[in-house]
Amino acid sequence: MSKITMFISYVHDDGGIADAVRNTIQSAFGDDILVFQDKVSIQQGANIQAALAENLKGANVLIVISTGTERPSHDWAGWELGYFDATHGNPDPDPNSLNGKIVTFCSAGNAPRPMTNRLYITLDVDPKTLEKSESEFKNSLVIADDDPIVLWLGQLLKTTDGGDLRDRRDILASYKRIVGDLQQKIFAEFKRRPKSVLRPQKQLTVRYSHDDDNPVQSLRGTAIVTLRGQATAVFGIRGELEKTELKWQQFVDLLNGSRHVARILDGFADL
Repeated sequence: MSKITMFISYVHDDGGIADAVRNTIQSAFGDDILVFQDKVSIQQGANIQAALAENLKGANVLIVISTGTERPSHDWAGWELGYFDATHGNPDPDPNSLNGKIVTFCSAGNAPRPMTNRLYITLDVDPKTLEKSESEFKNSLVIADDDPIVLWLGQLLKTTDGGDLRDRRDILASYKRIVGDLQQKIFAEFKRRPKSVLRPQKQLTVRYSHDDDNPVQSLRGTAIVTLRGQATAVFGIRGELEKTELKWQQFVDLLNGSRHVARILDGFADL
């Protein structure tokens, strides 16, 4: 019988990483830890929401995979996090206990502030590293004894059989190999993704209703510009705006008020 039950929450684009995390846990602990992942755990034809609710309620730990990919409005991930929080309202305050805890695997720029019942493990794959081939990455990869994922596996070891990873060099070596395999799969996953998925910190998005007869007029009349991550700094405008969403004319006025607007933007400002 499993000693711990875990639920993996993720969006479709992070499915490959969710698979890799599930395989890592199962490789390290076998039947001692039961891992629920919707695509392998829910029977065809089952009521999805009922199955998710039942397994969230019965899980000791929620694992959230969040690498910065766009989350569609209809995805289950936000609901799963809220439901787990609601049904595990008083997680065990013992730092060595995993019951009611949330572990988030996230890209470096997406780790929220630490919280008592939450652990954040960053998946650092910077653009420079992504220039390597998979074989080059594998040959350069070194997993330290204090790697965050290795330490987390050590915490799981202590919970499942009471063992201390510091006293088990054989298990430590095994965990480092398993984490190395995970890091290679994560690297390969990011390597396959289009660069647009690896979202920059500064973002500017323009959304408008397109009129084939008069696209310029449609832009003027309907466009909404969304600015994220101090994107105004790109235009030489210091400080944060009170609004992060601007109508097109407001955006043009903002650019006209900057002395540092690049020439390439002149066409935008003329619209």
